[in-house]
Amino acid sequence: MKAIIFTVEKKSFAAPIACLILGIRCSCLHLAESEILFAKLSDNYNGNSVTKTDVDQAYNELCSESYLNTWSERLVEYRELERPARQILKALSSDKAGIDRDGLLNILMTGRDAAKAEETDNLLSHVLEMLENDGYLLRKGSVRTFRSPLLRDYWYGKFVQ
Repeated sequence: MKAIIFTVEKKSFAAPIACLILGIRCSCLHLAESEILFAKLSDNYNGNSVTKTDVDQAYNELCSESYLNTWSERLVEYRELERPARQILKALSSDKAGIDRDGLLNILMTGRDAAKAEETDNLLSHVLEMLENDGYLLRKGSVRTFRSPLLRDYWYGKFVQ
């Protein structure tokens, strides 16, 4: 098993290096998320080399802690758009590859009258724009995915599992 030794003084770059060297799922974290992961690793540090297991444990702890709850709490500000926003985020957290716009429209149309398709399509456009602007989602062509794998895994663990 690969291991890497880190020191607290090298905080600003050690976590991204650890993630890349260890070749783990969180290697695509943003720098800020890598810093958060490194802080969690520092909290759990026992003086030995840091292994993939240590990084996975720290990542999983972050996904299950209340640290990321503000992302859910902020959706209250969406008011009447909170429910469709949550539906979209729940669906996307279950699909790492993302979902195209038509798939998201189908999710929002579930249980709705087909006569409201245009209204729902406009609603979807508005909600997607808000979620993208607020940093939840990233658009790749017609496909939407979570911008952050850490946020996606948190959302999946909290609202899907």
